[in-house]
Amino acid sequence: MIMHLTHFWVKMQLQHFLGNEGENPYDLVKKLFSNGFYVAVYVIWIIALYFHLSHGFWSMFQSMGATNSKWIPRLQKIAIIYSHIIMLGFISIPIYFFLGFGEV
Repeated sequence: MIMHLTHFWVKMQLQHFLGNEGENPYDLVKKLFSNGFYVAVYVIWIIALYFHLSHGFWSMFQSMGATNSKWIPRLQKIAIIYSHIIMLGFISIPIYFFLGFGEV
């Protein structure tokens, strides 16, 4: 979260709020993810977010009352599939740039 806020929010969005020109998002992502350390940190935290999301998704339905033996297993499977899609989508970005496919 700190990496995301310092590298993306401060350099892009905060600058717009202050009336300044923010950095180009594509160039910023390309520059950051050319560094293997940032790619590794980002991927590790996205995997951690995967576990949080996969639990939170079905747990939300349980909190809303879907607490029976028929729906909880289904929701848990849906949560795992959904979390995998989100995780793979977000992990593909740093890997794409790290492998050099982001060259324009």
